[in-house]
Amino acid sequence: MGIDSNIIRTTAAAAMAWLLLLTLTVTGAPPEDTANNLHKNLKEFERLFPLQKVYLHTDKDEYLCGEKIWFKAYVVNARTLQPDTMSKNLHVKFTSARGDLVSVLLLELNQGRAHGNIVVPDSLMGGNYQISGFTDWMKNFDPSLVFRKDLFVHNTIEQNFARRSDLRHNRRFNRELEQKQQQMQFAFFPEGGNLVAGKENKIAFKAANSLGTGIAAEGIIYDDQGNIKTRFQTAYDGMGAFRFTPTPGNSYTTAVTFENGESVRIDLPEASSENISLSAQQKDNYIEIYILSNLSPFNTPLFLSAHIQGKLVYFESVNLEETDLRRIIPTESMNGGVCKITLLTVSGFPVSERLVFINNHEIKQAEIIDYHKDQTGSTAGVVIELNHPEENDHDGYSIAVLDTDKNISTTNIATELLLLSEISYRTEEAGFLMDIESEATTEAIDLILMTHGWKRFDIQKIAEGSFPEINYGFPEGMSISGQVLPRASGRKTGQVNVELAIFDDDPDITKTAKYYNTVTDEEGLFSFSGIRQEGTFTAGIRTDSRQDQRIMEVELHEREYTVEAHAMNKHTRTRKATTRGDDWQRVSRPETALESKRFFKPGGQEGQSLYGQADQVIYFDDIRDQVANMMDVLRTRVRGLRIIDGEITLRGVSSVMFSNEPIFMIDEVVVDRSAFLNLNVRQVDQLAVLSGSQAAILGSRGTNGALLAYTLRGESLMERTYEFTMQGYHKPEEDFSSRINTDLYAKTQMDRTLFWNPTVVFNNNRFEFSFDTDPHVRNLRLILQGIDEKGRITFTDILLENGER
Repeated sequence: MGIDSNIIRTTAAAAMAWLLLLTLTVTGAPPEDTANNLHKNLKEFERLFPLQKVYLHTDKDEYLCGEKIWFKAYVVNARTLQPDTMSKNLHVKFTSARGDLVSVLLLELNQGRAHGNIVVPDSLMGGNYQISGFTDWMKNFDPSLVFRKDLFVHNTIEQNFARRSDLRHNRRFNRELEQKQQQMQFAFFPEGGNLVAGKENKIAFKAANSLGTGIAAEGIIYDDQGNIKTRFQTAYDGMGAFRFTPTPGNSYTTAVTFENGESVRIDLPEASSENISLSAQQKDNYIEIYILSNLSPFNTPLFLSAHIQGKLVYFESVNLEETDLRRIIPTESMNGGVCKITLLTVSGFPVSERLVFINNHEIKQAEIIDYHKDQTGSTAGVVIELNHPEENDHDGYSIAVLDTDKNISTTNIATELLLLSEISYRTEEAGFLMDIESEATTEAIDLILMTHGWKRFDIQKIAEGSFPEINYGFPEGMSISGQVLPRASGRKTGQVNVELAIFDDDPDITKTAKYYNTVTDEEGLFSFSGIRQEGTFTAGIRTDSRQDQRIMEVELHEREYTVEAHAMNKHTRTRKATTRGDDWQRVSRPETALESKRFFKPGGQEGQSLYGQADQVIYFDDIRDQVANMMDVLRTRVRGLRIIDGEITLRGVSSVMFSNEPIFMIDEVVVDRSAFLNLNVRQVDQLAVLSGSQAAILGSRGTNGALLAYTLRGESLMERTYEFTMQGYHKPEEDFSSRINTDLYAKTQMDRTLFWNPTVVFNNNRFEFSFDTDPHVRNLRLILQGIDEKGRITFTDILLENGER
């Protein structure tokens, strides 16, 4: 994505609009009551809606087909960063850039943690993919809060099986990607959203291509007389900032030159002579705020609020009796992370907003206290011992060791939980952004916060008391739901007994069933909850409608996963397969998860005849108690049927010499009239009537139409069982292994995972591990991530060049 147009701030016309709104809203309730209601709504939202954050630590960012994606999931309370204990289920999706669902897993959380692995199919097309994670509770809120991580998959032989349509799509994709890389964009972001004429304003800017990749640029600002007023240039990832005092009534134009030589002229946002804006800067133990105003002094109340990690930490009523107002917000007791400061009207309308990063969260780091190589016979290995500064006895950490020649990091647990989860921004320097003692990092984060939008919740809606609609809770275990429907009746299902039997499909486990029972509602809907079953299993669902004497069928509800194509972004890469290879051969398209992992429902009887679609179907479940014999059914239920002198006709008299009666059939076998009429209505399921053109399939015998009776297949049909193959909780492989040929890694110049452990425990602050190496190893990169019970983040990223300490 390019520059976020949602955060290109207020013009003078918009500023006048809010001033009008402000004037209209000061009448009515006293300011004290309005302030109390506003404060109450903000605190109520905090209490009723415990927000969550998810982070997935994958062993690396790019994979070869045939590899496994190893990951550890962390779910935390967004306000405290402590492991979440409310959600028990985590959904993990692996999707392609085109929106194909490659794999979907359901993980059972234990104290906010889980781990697993996803197999990258051998036949998967190479390209851009994404792994995402979310709880059921998170589905109540904006989809942008779902954790997403961009991954890339290499397939070294895809040119030998790719379809023509895939190759054409890849070529179009690459052309579009190249165009977006070359399209330059530029935007200004006045601090607080508004430019105040006659006051010194801080103005941030961003130069980027259409993917959002920062581009180095420089610019000159001219007044309306062509005089140079100031110059500026980018400082970090296409972003920068400068201070400028616009003169009331003047307009300004900017000439911007990008690093590729392209240039553009853009107007500076109009500075209003009647405006308000926030200016904020973090100091050692407080945030210093200035409310800049060039309005005539007036005592209209405004409200200054501050949120961090979804928690309201500051709220005050302010009056602009002075043109500039200074406020101090203490930060000693705040959690670390992004603090959103908002100036609100009495109606909750945000006049001005500013994001500030609070550097209060100490990130723990482990250190290597022992490192040595171990040669056992022909196998070379490495032994590493880590020391952690905090005592702990839980598996709240995960570690990966890579063979790599890169030091790129798109995300890590610290950057994600403290910064990236709050805003719409992607980076390849996640480690740099958590070097919080560095002045360069502090300046970079401030530029990011001034030029990228906050995404946690809409403060105006909350202030107005408009809370999210809750449709999903915190389910315990899995649920299996569906609907029981009568196979041959138009009446409602009514209450039906349903029994669920679960059998484990693992051949190593003795076949023992777990049984659950419930009763449907009047519409036939049922649900079983609290089910805990790992891996693939068989669910047998039996209905009992013997008292009702109708045959029932079962339809299961599948888990619903919304899947959409990924928007191109700065991490998007070109696709390599654009032409056929020398060894191309036609193969079937690889299955996706939705195609290969659906519920499998056995075929049942259908109401349609083998001889075509009937003109009328009569379901005996609805009439069994109203008729005594088959003649009663024909006389009272069959449309167009006539009985003349004992002769049954469907299509009128067509012959005076031969019979005009239709063909009589039982279970699609031709019988005589007597056998048909002597059927016991208690044993008939349905009657199909073929009186129109459909009867032509019977040839000359069908001239007079046909009556087809279908009988019940015994009492067992009243109590029948359906079997479904289902996916339960993901059962992760406990032992890490990689059998990919090292030559393939060398061919793609990609990282290779040498060691992975998702359940690291530091006993007496120590953790020792070992792994095998080979002559192909370039550099070792050790990445340790995790979070403890108190919400303290651990992140360690150590590069051992040439495998040496």
